[in-house]
Amino acid sequence: MWKTTIQKSDQHPLLIFAGGGSRARRSRLTKFCDWQRVTQGAWYLPDLASWRDHLLLENGLTATTIRAYLSTVRAAYRHILRSNDLRQQLYAAFADDVPPERKLAFITEFVTQLKNAIDPDNAPISALSIQDEDDTDHIWLTSSQVAALVLSPGLDTLKGLRDTAMISLILCTGIRAAETVSLNVEDLRAQFGGTLALRIKSGKGMKQRLIPYGAQDWGLTLTEAWLQRAGLTSGPAFVGMRKGDNFYLDKDHQHVRLSERSLEYTLQAYPISINGELRTVAPHDLRRTYARQLYLIGTDLTAIQQNMGHEYQDTTLTYIGTLDAKKRTPQDAYGSTWLKPLWDELAGDRDEMITIEGDQWDDIPLPQSASGGYVFKIWLHDVHPQIWRRFKVPTGISFRQLHDIIQIVMGWENFHLYRFAVGYYGFADEPMGAEDRYASEPISSHLTQSGTEFFYEYDFGDCWGHLLKLEKKLAKKVSIPRCMAGNRACPPEDVGGTFMYNQFLRSRKKRKGRVSRKWQELIGNYWDADAFDLRQANEELADFWAETTK
Repeated sequence: MWKTTIQKSDQHPLLIFAGGGSRARRSRLTKFCDWQRVTQGAWYLPDLASWRDHLLLENGLTATTIRAYLSTVRAAYRHILRSNDLRQQLYAAFADDVPPERKLAFITEFVTQLKNAIDPDNAPISALSIQDEDDTDHIWLTSSQVAALVLSPGLDTLKGLRDTAMISLILCTGIRAAETVSLNVEDLRAQFGGTLALRIKSGKGMKQRLIPYGAQDWGLTLTEAWLQRAGLTSGPAFVGMRKGDNFYLDKDHQHVRLSERSLEYTLQAYPISINGELRTVAPHDLRRTYARQLYLIGTDLTAIQQNMGHEYQDTTLTYIGTLDAKKRTPQDAYGSTWLKPLWDELAGDRDEMITIEGDQWDDIPLPQSASGGYVFKIWLHDVHPQIWRRFKVPTGISFRQLHDIIQIVMGWENFHLYRFAVGYYGFADEPMGAEDRYASEPISSHLTQSGTEFFYEYDFGDCWGHLLKLEKKLAKKVSIPRCMAGNRACPPEDVGGTFMYNQFLRSRKKRKGRVSRKWQELIGNYWDADAFDLRQANEELADFWAETTK
């Protein structure tokens, strides 16, 4: 009975007993079920380690995305284990003459094997951080890996643009981490022999040098785009930022220069696939990449040495003088045609991104335009550290559509009922009281001024309360919902509400990222409470909106 493979079933039991939910959830489950059919695996013994490797090696997904796929599959199997319908069907499959104790033994064994198969320890996901002290384990990125890294932060947020600019400038000039954070705005456009160059005022060994950009001037273009959007005209080229695209300011209300440690932490947020393994790179890995790529395209070896500020290359090079600027100007090292999406996005019409804290939004007049949009901030009530998102939506959506958008940007699985509370009224799919209305009503009828706050509750068992604030009304048309920023992963479904989730966070903190045994079955050892994938959220929003408007 238990040896039946997937091909002998009309439909995968996972879809029968645990299907449904959001479009993203259905898509993940369908992909897993199709993969199991191809590999002819037993549905009750899922090989999640092989599924993980397939997503990484065949699909090239990021660690955060793979965690989401595995979490969805595990949650579906846990739903099956809690299902009385499945147990009844399993009992009914036995012949009438099978003793009850043998039926119980078979089903208990089935449940045990399935629990073991979905244990997170059997398919861990981790990003390996690489340090540059070990001379035997350096990283040199290929052109495709450079493209993946530069495109990772995105341009949707001010911090994303800053990170893109920093990564690009190091790749385009080969400067050290300390030199990167020491740059001032006026250092970006120096002249060297009639060509545009980057000035390093005080490099290693107190040596000043000029680095011609050559064909790698796209690093300068992205850096200047960051400076323009951040409003920086002098002082540090790269400054520290708080959560939510806000700046660090000192006691004199001046921008705080980014530290070397912060630069290292920034790179750790963007792991890429290297030889089939997710790895994070250090600033010095980008510097090594610059040297190798220039060498591969035929740049003079001495020019590379002088651009990077090395005192010695080898004994012979100590006798070679400084080359002129023409010989030191490199060609296009990275095949930068892949930068076109960034140029298109920077050149296109974009809503102005303003860094404003707290109630300062209230002073901004709201243009009354039916074709505009709303900017919301949503955060999970009574959970610390705060889990929040900022997103924009068209004005004409309903409360039902707003619910679907919230499910995607927060990362919920759309398993449960919900209700909005706006002033006196409530909005739900099925009204539950005299004051409730149907969620098909447009939100624009009840959101008339900035600063409006209202309540969204999801899952009446766990009682996840969310607060929403209308931060801004946009005059320009918003054609598609879009997540602009966020922090931390939302809790797993059915974890038990804020009290239980906060207990989980305390357990995780005490054990330095791991959890006690009582939490492993429910959440798993490798669930990342700090993860938030902005790009994945926007991809799912685009899919949702395409399906909604077709």
